[in-house]
Amino acid sequence: MARFCRRIIPLALFALLSALSGAELGLETVPWTEAGYFGSHEGNKLPQINRNLQGNPLSIGGVRFKRGLAGHTPFTVFYSLGGMARSVSGFVGLDDEDHPRDRKGEELDTTVRFVILVDRKEVFRHTAKLGDKPFPFRVDLRGKQQLELRGEYGKHFLKQRVVFAHPVIEVEDAARFLAFAAGERERIARSAQTGRRYPEAPSWKKNSIQKIQYERFRNAYEIRRGSLHLVLLPELGGRLISFGRGEKTLLEGNRKHDPSQIMIWGRSGDFAGGFFLRPSPKRYFQPCPILMHGEYSIQFPADGEVVMESQNSPLFFLRYWYHFRILDEDRIEVTAKIINTAPFPQSYGIWSITRIRNGVMQRVSFHGEMENSKRYFSEMQLHPFLKDERTLELKADLYRKMKSYLEWKVPTSSPSLSAKLSGGEIFTQKFEVPGNRGLLHFYTSRMFSELEIHTREEEVSPGGCVTLKVLWTLTSGKAPATVP
Repeated sequence: MARFCRRIIPLALFALLSALSGAELGLETVPWTEAGYFGSHEGNKLPQINRNLQGNPLSIGGVRFKRGLAGHTPFTVFYSLGGMARSVSGFVGLDDEDHPRDRKGEELDTTVRFVILVDRKEVFRHTAKLGDKPFPFRVDLRGKQQLELRGEYGKHFLKQRVVFAHPVIEVEDAARFLAFAAGERERIARSAQTGRRYPEAPSWKKNSIQKIQYERFRNAYEIRRGSLHLVLLPELGGRLISFGRGEKTLLEGNRKHDPSQIMIWGRSGDFAGGFFLRPSPKRYFQPCPILMHGEYSIQFPADGEVVMESQNSPLFFLRYWYHFRILDEDRIEVTAKIINTAPFPQSYGIWSITRIRNGVMQRVSFHGEMENSKRYFSEMQLHPFLKDERTLELKADLYRKMKSYLEWKVPTSSPSLSAKLSGGEIFTQKFEVPGNRGLLHFYTSRMFSELEIHTREEEVSPGGCVTLKVLWTLTSGKAPATVP
């Protein structure tokens, strides 16, 4: 009897390993690397497995599915592949079940864009509406490192309950792949925990610098040159959080936020002020907490120079690098890089954002050789506030009439912009960008305004980067409100 048992156990183990090797796995059984929280009638939730948001069976266009991933737009799930997968397949569509809290008697745009990215490139796109039949997909994953499934919302956002139904991933060795996936999930969860220590401020001669506490952050650095001052915040996304004369700042500060949530994908919010970067296009590179709110290293290579660098974003395979240099009492030079840390080429550009406090600016002017202007408005006309094709007057009635936000975008070469401030000073940003061409962008709402530049996207090889250099100038009102 004992001899019989000794034979059965190895045979059972062999059968189990044989079943796992070279198998097709339900993707819902694979630990995801990261998934984003989304809003729903049930509150903020992560993707649901094998059930819809109400806990019931999945159904697309009248077709029931026993297995799948479900949620609401904006929906995103990442999987690390490690070059061990062959393909992924399944069906996409919107879940049929209504919710008691859905709006009644109103036609809603339920359009959802289902998108699949492999190694940060779009390989599948399908647009669906509520009631459409399931739509099949199959994507080649051989030799690839990352898979991302997305459900991007349409116009109205409501009743856009996403389903990736019956998802199957084919792998070389299932046991090895599942172990790898579990390890990657744990690694990503630990990636934001740095416990970084920050040095004391160096001794400079031309500029003064001191380590200060800014809000709840104990490791901020304040730099002064004459009446010019700036505050750098490496503990929160490497921000330039304050810039101005004396004790005044142009920049919008941090808004109320929950410190316990800022490193959670989909729950951190867009609360931070100051100057910062994002990669473009926006829909491929949604805000990553590590890049936006994580701890940056800081170095002081010379008098009046500061370098801050992010950790690597393990989902987007990007790292941010900032170099600030104080030139004199009126000017600072900012050089920013987004570095490709992926083992494959990526196509992206830089989206530079400077958040300004409302009430600080009286007018904004765009400069450079302008292409056809693109003017965006929301629930109001922009044109009455245009002084000319280059200048927008920020009159008080603009904000009284505004119901949501206003945008103005202009493609230019040799791009630069200037703002006349309420105190009579002139703030300018002159950009050096790849190809000497960029999209100038002004955004304003009741909360704050933004001065932005979008560089053109370019393919970046592994270890390469896209670079943006900006000259910031703050002069008295006696200077012309133009940029040479």
